[in-house]
Amino acid sequence: MRPFGSLVQYYGDICDAHIRWGSGRRRVLLAVRGRRLKWELRTTVGQYEKSGRHDQKWDAPAKEALTLYSRWRSGPLGQSDDLARQIGRRCQEAVAGGCSDRWCFYVHAALVINRPGHSAAENRRAHWKVAAELKASRYSSLRKFYGFLRAGEHLYLLKPVPKLDVTEMMNDAAAQLAIALEGNEALQVELDQAAHASCSLSIRCNQPELGLGQTAAGLEKEMGANYAAELRAENESGLNGSARAPFVLRGYDRLSQLSPIRAGGCVAESSRH
Repeated sequence: MRPFGSLVQYYGDICDAHIRWGSGRRRVLLAVRGRRLKWELRTTVGQYEKSGRHDQKWDAPAKEALTLYSRWRSGPLGQSDDLARQIGRRCQEAVAGGCSDRWCFYVHAALVINRPGHSAAENRRAHWKVAAELKASRYSSLRKFYGFLRAGEHLYLLKPVPKLDVTEMMNDAAAQLAIALEGNEALQVELDQAAHASCSLSIRCNQPELGLGQTAAGLEKEMGANYAAELRAENESGLNGSARAPFVLRGYDRLSQLSPIRAGGCVAESSRH
């Protein structure tokens, strides 16, 4: 995972580029952010309310942490170091109070354990536990995808690299992304971001065949015939975050060319997820 500072800088570069490209594209970004927030809330706070274990000891901080996390995830205009710290504090409070929600565990691992002061071993154990527990949860396939992907990422940092375990996590992540594609359960911009994360990590792990694999055909059906090739080329180029901003923005440009339903909501709004 990128350090907080570089994450904020990375998305700041995207915003700056977006504004330079023109107010029309910025309006698209703002509109997509609102729709992403709706989807994020439905698949985090909404799922917690439906299937989470509730108790007054942790209920309020857990829901606030997931709500703030949804704001963080909904787009670069809402991200800051201060927001990340707020999420971490509320999530830490929920977990300390006894919360055992699987996605709270993921947010806790990502924004509390994955910070200075915690060892690589702690990170690995936390993300491995998250992946194992998300697998049997009722959270959406795209949530499970990130659980497996981040577990694989932290396993890859071990020396020597446990290649079989990393491959297993990457394969599990790809399988969940394929399910998300097949079930039309997420916004296209969410699928675009997930595909980028998967491809980037697989190239860093020197296993490029695991990056898109079984999901390439489904992604190209949704995003365009050359999507997989462009994604691989972009990640293999090794460009820095600022230079990559136009590529990321192309994802929003694609959305602006689609019909209002496909650009603005879930690929299938009637999805149960």
